[in-house]
Amino acid sequence: MLRKLILCLGLGSLISASVQAKTFELGGARPAKLVTPFGYSESKSYPLVVFLHGVRSSAEQTDLWLGLTRVNDRQQFLLLMPNGIQDSKGLRFWNATPQCCDDEKTGVDDVAYLSGLIEEAKTRFAVDPSRVYIIGHSNGGYMAYTMACSRPDLLRGIVSIAGSTFETAAECKNPAPLNILQIHGDEDTIVGFEGQGRSPGAFTTTGRWVDINNCQTRTDQTKALDLVRVKWEIDVSRPGPIGLPAIDGGFTDFFGLDFSKETDTYTWTDCTGDSRVGLWKVKGSNHVPSFFGTGVIEKALDFVR
Repeated sequence: MLRKLILCLGLGSLISASVQAKTFELGGARPAKLVTPFGYSESKSYPLVVFLHGVRSSAEQTDLWLGLTRVNDRQQFLLLMPNGIQDSKGLRFWNATPQCCDDEKTGVDDVAYLSGLIEEAKTRFAVDPSRVYIIGHSNGGYMAYTMACSRPDLLRGIVSIAGSTFETAAECKNPAPLNILQIHGDEDTIVGFEGQGRSPGAFTTTGRWVDINNCQTRTDQTKALDLVRVKWEIDVSRPGPIGLPAIDGGFTDFFGLDFSKETDTYTWTDCTGDSRVGLWKVKGSNHVPSFFGTGVIEKALDFVR
């Protein structure tokens, strides 16, 4: 009896460890983390979500804000979290477009790197190849569009948060219809909602994909979503204490909650291949809106699926 009990306890521990073993490494010399959802099984088929951070950040830091590792258990997707290479100052970036953000002209081929990671994930894990998505913030949003322009064959859709794309439509060399969602604060001072420098604005960026997808119907909804409940935001343009970004907001911004709907949505449907395009204009928000507690990742993934 005791021997059977020990064997059962040992088997139970192995099963528990197998179910809860969540983190793996891909990418060889340039490693990336892949996180499996709770209860992951090779007998099932899972969406793959590739998460791309912004300049000066990392996958782990940006995940503290957006919380994809807190969502993948509920949503049951495989989460791939690569990091851009570091420049001479130790700041990470993606080489997405001529204007963003390989400032030191390293020429790193991030399209090849990310394509290789996706292919490796499909080989090693139970990935549904028809459900591969990229979510990127800022520079990561630029990179998401660049992947959509270069390797649409690997993707079902992308979500760009406060990102932009090539200066001209002609630079998008190999587009194909995909589900596209742009989420952008209308007071963004880093990547302007109306455009900034050589970076197109949110309507221009999504408009190009409306053309690529050949969408026929546009639906506008004012104050359709509640994506922001607290008003304080991370300010990546200036340093804060102990090397962290500064925080914008007063006492009431930190402790007051606003449950009203502040986000206008623009949706284009009747597109080629049952695709669609969306723009969510987060009114009153800057480059890093406080999305805490509003389910923005779930809502965004629902849109691009």
